[in-house]
Amino acid sequence: MNITRLDDLTTIHKQSLYSDNVLENKYLNLMFVLAKLVNVIDGVNTGEEKGLISREMVLSQYVEGIESILLLGEEFGFKTEWLEDYSHQKVSGELSNHLIQVLEAFVLFRVKKSVVMYKALFIQYIQLGKLLGFELEEIAENSNE
Repeated sequence: MNITRLDDLTTIHKQSLYSDNVLENKYLNLMFVLAKLVNVIDGVNTGEEKGLISREMVLSQYVEGIESILLLGEEFGFKTEWLEDYSHQKVSGELSNHLIQVLEAFVLFRVKKSVVMYKALFIQYIQLGKLLGFELEEIAENSNE
């Protein structure tokens, strides 16, 4: 199947909700969330929807990604107590390059299913949040809503 639009991914995501393969559903959910995040970021960057896309919308979508990554980690029994070690690192670079790095980390985790690859995915995603201007405290506040 050739997925050419976010609508195609949305349809596949909805169909997967009725599947018995929990792990694959969690992978697909994360793909769906990442695609929506890219779509929202692109809307902000291109000025689409006449300013209707706010920082809060990007933050909300970003937090949904963190929650999806955490759910995947729980499926494997991975913990995130090491997260604090990485939360204070400085991040630089282009947003588009970092989005690609997040997607690459996702693919590597899906293939290898190791704690090392999970950490790499989570760290890349946290760094993406820093590039977007989000701090851990702000993310934590938003995730409790």
